[in-house]
Amino acid sequence: KKPNDLTFDFDGNLYVADSQSDTIRVYDSNGNAVTNIGTTGSADGKFDFPSALTIAYQCDTNGQSVGELFVADQGNYRVQVFDLAGNFLRKFGSKVPNFGSDWQGKFARLQGLAVDDLYRVHALDCYLNKVQILDSQTGSYIDDYGAFGTSEGQLNLPLDIVITDSNQVVVANAGNRRVEVIYSMSNAIISLSNSTVDENSSSGTVVGAFSMTPTPTNTPTYMLVTGPGSTDNALFTINGSNLETAVFFDFETRSSRSIRVKGLTSNSTNLVYGQQMIIAINDVNEGPTGVALDDANVREGLPTNSLVGYFVPGDVDLNDNFTYALDSGPGDSGNTNFSINGSNLLTAAVFDYDVTNSHSIRVSVQDSGGLVCTNILIVSIINLNEIGERDRDADGLSDWWEYRYSPGATNLNLNADDDADGVVNSNEWIVLTDPTDPSSTFIIENVETTPSGGYPVLRWASTSTKRVYSVEWSTNLMASFTGLASNLPATPPDNVYTDTLHSADQRGFYRIGVKLKQ
Repeated sequence: KKPNDLTFDFDGNLYVADSQSDTIRVYDSNGNAVTNIGTTGSADGKFDFPSALTIAYQCDTNGQSVGELFVADQGNYRVQVFDLAGNFLRKFGSKVPNFGSDWQGKFARLQGLAVDDLYRVHALDCYLNKVQILDSQTGSYIDDYGAFGTSEGQLNLPLDIVITDSNQVVVANAGNRRVEVIYSMSNAIISLSNSTVDENSSSGTVVGAFSMTPTPTNTPTYMLVTGPGSTDNALFTINGSNLETAVFFDFETRSSRSIRVKGLTSNSTNLVYGQQMIIAINDVNEGPTGVALDDANVREGLPTNSLVGYFVPGDVDLNDNFTYALDSGPGDSGNTNFSINGSNLLTAAVFDYDVTNSHSIRVSVQDSGGLVCTNILIVSIINLNEIGERDRDADGLSDWWEYRYSPGATNLNLNADDDADGVVNSNEWIVLTDPTDPSSTFIIENVETTPSGGYPVLRWASTSTKRVYSVEWSTNLMASFTGLASNLPATPPDNVYTDTLHSADQRGFYRIGVKLKQ
């Protein structure tokens, strides 16, 4: 009733888009009617004003050429695809909402279709005045060309599109009263001579130069365009054929950036479709900016080689390796009171809060590239009466005690018995014996008698005021013990207790209990 477009298959069959009957009519090479495809509607395989059609061929998995019929279903704002027997295969596209900016993969008035040698659909929209290049399987947006205007390559009410065997895109540019011929270099490749740039390079640094293969006869113009892979376009500029940085890049933030580039030649009528490119950001050694301690406090009275804290470098290259040293110069007055083992600051003296409550040290940090930074740090000495035991791994064992008897402050297992003496580490910590030495035990060192009255006097070692003791008595090891005293405060280096309830000539047994001071 109203033929709107037509095309032929390789067998000479004619396909006619009848936009009034909303059907595709098929005739053989003699003009005999073969079949009709579709009826009016919006369901799969139905049409609302089919405005254009084209047939494209590709090889199947057996190497056989298989044709597909692409139909511009204008009133339903979509492309429908059929096999040549008229069976529905797939569809893609939807309506552009209110002619807004959300048009990629959508249609306002789909007027023409063509398929290029890479089996991509060129969808001509006479309202948008542009051609979209879409994936023929999914309809995903790939690229576009054309814009409203009268200059070369610009469109005004385009009504049809054809791609020739020589890759020429021919558009019926009705509003401009001319035929637009756009050479489509669909097989051309845009290359970049270098695709890496050092982090922290100044804005305007040349990344590399663009080129095309095969080389076009006219000098190409390169531009950054929207589409897949254009995420970081705003971070670069193109100057002639050079890609340049527009910002400072930081490797630690992101190690690569993605851009999308299109090439044009001969006043925008020769087209190379957009290509995604990945620009790698090179990691450049950045020197340390300082050094600090994770904890710059240490309690008084700790033995030498006790852990103060771990050094923390101020460096964006956090995976770098660092070397620490006590450095001579201003602020080094307390250096002799400390030593460094790896990244640990250790005590080299026994501190007394009442003598000095802080020490100044000068520490240098050097990265693997030889860059050095020096800082002055203040280590505070904490009064025993004000401090709790630090426990980084929250295992119940104090950091300084773990470090003293193992390679680090988190290396001892609470329930292990490292010296196989029958006492687990948690109990050795309470009594402050050496968990690596089976001969290190907590015992009553001596039992004496008072000069007058003949009372027993007990003596045992005490090394921390953070412990309290209890004393018990029994006449028989198999019987229960009776408490004589509890919560006895520690009085380093020894505790002494006089038993006034028993005379020195009474036979019996004493037991000393130890627990952490609450």
